[in-house]
Amino acid sequence: MDRNIVDYLISNNAKKVIVLDNFSTGYFHNIQEYLMLPSFQLIVGDIRDLKICKTSCEGVDFIFHEAALGSVPRSIEDPINTNKANIDATVDILDAALKSAPNFNMIQLTKNELLRQKQAIQAAAAQPKN
Repeated sequence: MDRNIVDYLISNNAKKVIVLDNFSTGYFHNIQEYLMLPSFQLIVGDIRDLKICKTSCEGVDFIFHEAALGSVPRSIEDPINTNKANIDATVDILDAALKSAPNFNMIQLTKNELLRQKQAIQAAAAQPKN
């Protein structure tokens, strides 16, 4: 879960923010402040569980998909689980969304991509305006 995305959605009055996370690479304390908000729902689970994906996708408009196991060495040491988390789970979340939220929009991000986007936005903002 990317706290920056949650911060942005909550601060811009999103009707409902649902986070599905197994906390294999993240920290629960990063989202504790949101737990009491009526617009926030945490589902602790694994994106590789199709049933949880379907529950998480019910009626949503947008999906920010960031779930992945990074690290090239890990993918070499454990290609089966890396494939399940990175490829199979992406197909599962798409399948779940198609069945549970037929009008959804999906944005798939990686941490490196987020960093590049932030740098590009900062560079563009620093450009003089005509």
